[in-house]
Amino acid sequence: MEIVTKRIIRRVIAVFGAFLLWRTLSGCAAVVNVERTDFLMNTVAHITIRDAPKTKVDEQNAEQILDEAFTLLREIEQLCSAKLPESELTFINENAYEHDVPVSDELFGLIAAAYHYCELSGGAFDITLGKLSDLWGFGTENENIPDSKAISSLLTQGVGYEYLVLDTNAGTIRFTSPAIKLDLGGIAKGYASDRVRDLLVRRGVRSAVIDLGGNILLVGIPDSGNNPWRVGIKNPRFDETDKSGKNIFAVAELSGGAVVTSGDYERFFIENGARYHHILDRSTGYPASGGYVSVSILDASATEADALSTACFVLGTDGAADLAGSLGAGYIFIDENMTAEVSDGIKAEMAD
Repeated sequence: MEIVTKRIIRRVIAVFGAFLLWRTLSGCAAVVNVERTDFLMNTVAHITIRDAPKTKVDEQNAEQILDEAFTLLREIEQLCSAKLPESELTFINENAYEHDVPVSDELFGLIAAAYHYCELSGGAFDITLGKLSDLWGFGTENENIPDSKAISSLLTQGVGYEYLVLDTNAGTIRFTSPAIKLDLGGIAKGYASDRVRDLLVRRGVRSAVIDLGGNILLVGIPDSGNNPWRVGIKNPRFDETDKSGKNIFAVAELSGGAVVTSGDYERFFIENGARYHHILDRSTGYPASGGYVSVSILDASATEADALSTACFVLGTDGAADLAGSLGAGYIFIDENMTAEVSDGIKAEMAD
């Protein structure tokens, strides 16, 4: 328990520091400024309501709205967490091999949406790699380089969304390979962010920030004027122990929407001087090496941005820009030489 607690505290400190970054850059001056933090969905969830004057939201009902928002996040976690033994997704993983499992409408809809991005990306984004990820032990005390035979065995049995059968009419799911385990970690936070945004808007909130582990969703405008949001993109090679380094690589200006980043610096370990990160390439069973160390997607939908950030990281220089562009998403890619590639229409300035 003590080891787990320390790990959670370290993550809270790291992610909360990133949250303070966007606050500082935004230059907001709002009458209502109510915020809350909790550890949910295996990450730090931080929501801030920053409504301007002359809205119906005051500090008292802002707190009530935050109660509703965090209750919603817990409900979503109970649906789609692969780490909670009592979640609906865990039940599917334990029972769906060669058996049709009825699924709730909400979870079926999320899995169907994820399947769409699996198909669209040709498997660069793939929600069936849970057992492969378990071999690597990312996010646990057992992080390791798996035996190559164990990886080959899983790949030979069949890993990939092609072994996932969705019956829309019956609302059931089935696996046709014993190597399949669903993991929605690459899309669930985006989906949850969109659901929370919809809740806030329904409750009259006109300005807010939803931050789920660094997945940012901006609601409305930052203040009563017309200033854009200013969001910092983290330096993927920032050394927390080197106080002379710069934590910000670039600053993006946008009018709202989601900013989701996938990088090789988020969950990783170093062994024999090599970096092993948690974004796996299903074709090899090893961490993806497509040429980018950080991929940020800017999109109106946090769900789409979440899935695309993973897909584009895996695709790398061979197809990432085409995929993002085909869906009208903006991007900021940082390659291994620390050179940025910014899509047309995105205003971003590089940090000095």
